[in-house]
Amino acid sequence: MPLTPVTPVGGSIKVGVVTIPDQQWEGNWTGPLADVTQTDGAGGSSFRGFVQVPEWSFTLFYDTTDAAVAAGLVFGAVVTIEFLLGGSGLADIVTGTTVAGVRRILDAKGESAIGVTITGKGGTVALGQAA
Repeated sequence: MPLTPVTPVGGSIKVGVVTIPDQQWEGNWTGPLADVTQTDGAGGSSFRGFVQVPEWSFTLFYDTTDAAVAAGLVFGAVVTIEFLLGGSGLADIVTGTTVAGVRRILDAKGESAIGVTITGKGGTVALGQAA
């Protein structure tokens, strides 16, 4: 699964019944490679991907941050997220993933919050599922 998709603006995120529209998200659906020692006597090494460790992030601007809270996207929450693939009706679905970070974005003067970046890690990915 060597995919690191990035949606153009318009790729929505769905958590349960809450859809957070018009967001750009990024997902890395790969994981660490395991060192597999070859037994053919050639003396080389081989690496295989055995475990998924998906990582994802998206940024919400001030007018949609309430939707993230309503969806339960708070630090430490374990959720299932559908990362919608534009208008295709399909989504990459990450089940059992943990919200790892919620960072406020401040305006240029650093005086007021204008949005939030939410990141997560872990879970299991199903690619291109019906949304």
